[in-house]
Amino acid sequence: MRSKQYRIRIANFPQKKLLEELVIDALPEQAKQKLPHLKSLDFIKEGQNVILTGSPGTGKSHIAIGLGMEACLAGYRVFFATVPSLINQLKEHRSERTLRSFKLKICKLRSRHY
Repeated sequence: MRSKQYRIRIANFPQKKLLEELVIDALPEQAKQKLPHLKSLDFIKEGQNVILTGSPGTGKSHIAIGLGMEACLAGYRVFFATVPSLINQLKEHRSERTLRSFKLKICKLRSRHY
């Protein structure tokens, strides 16, 4: 239990949202169709990326946080960032000459499952 809480804490979610709290009927049709596959977390095992795009208020952040929470609970390490915050982090690490260590931190997440 403690390790799950630790993974959720270090994932840096802006808020805690679960997929069970998602209003499925309010999602765009394409999201409704793909959600079952995403919930299975098979995309992680298959090494696939997921990019959520769409208009504001369509559930992208809720889905991303919910999937991240599910992954943490399933034993995966997660790094959550919005595109603007990721770009800012990359710029900061580049100016501080710590970009390589930031990249290594991200790469380590890929190979870890507990």
